[in-house]
Amino acid sequence: MLTVVWLDSASARVFEFSNDEMKRDTVKPSVADHHTQGHDSKHSKTEKALFQELSRRIGRAEKVLLLGPGVAKNHFLHYLEDHNKKLAENVVGVETVDHPSDNQIAQYTYKYFHLKTPFEATNS
Repeated sequence: MLTVVWLDSASARVFEFSNDEMKRDTVKPSVADHHTQGHDSKHSKTEKALFQELSRRIGRAEKVLLLGPGVAKNHFLHYLEDHNKKLAENVVGVETVDHPSDNQIAQYTYKYFHLKTPFEATNS
């Protein structure tokens, strides 16, 4: 299964492509970060919680494309390299994109992977 993840430091949108359909889901961390002084040197508590939830959600992905406007996508890749090497090996690309719509992500995926059939978004 081809999985595309758009993420920032607060949430992630997960898109799963199979055959001629695209399913979308939103992943949010189960804890809130209150911006206290004791932040982890690598990631905030919110970001870690998001990465844990997200890695569970996409754990069976065969190919993963990470998208996002800032550095969260890179932080997530580093998190995977430290905590889930198998999934990290399935990351095929990390690309900077702003805040696209679901259909724009579908079109981006279509072009990125040279797919023959564009996908239409359906909420899961």
